[in-house]
Amino acid sequence: MPRPALLWNGSAYYHFLKFNEIYTERRNLMAQIENANRLISVDDVSQRLGVKIKTVYGWVHARRIPFVKVGRLVRFDLIDVNDWLRQRKVEVRDDSE
Repeated sequence: MPRPALLWNGSAYYHFLKFNEIYTERRNLMAQIENANRLISVDDVSQRLGVKIKTVYGWVHARRIPFVKVGRLVRFDLIDVNDWLRQRKVEVRDDSE
């Protein structure tokens, strides 16, 4: 990283670098926490979609729905589930023709 121009003595520049390092680490940690909050359970998916838990496990077994394994647990990324739903959207047919 190039050293900023004038007005920076050694101590101020050192503190600037430390602050930048801490800020970057904190931002990365917050992103990880945000991603962890996006993971939902089989029960959550079944409630959101209005299907039985057994159905969701069947989709997981057949690999028909995107999922994440956390140890022995099955979790779903909320964004992936929403994308999966959008891909299955059936467009309305125009019968006026």
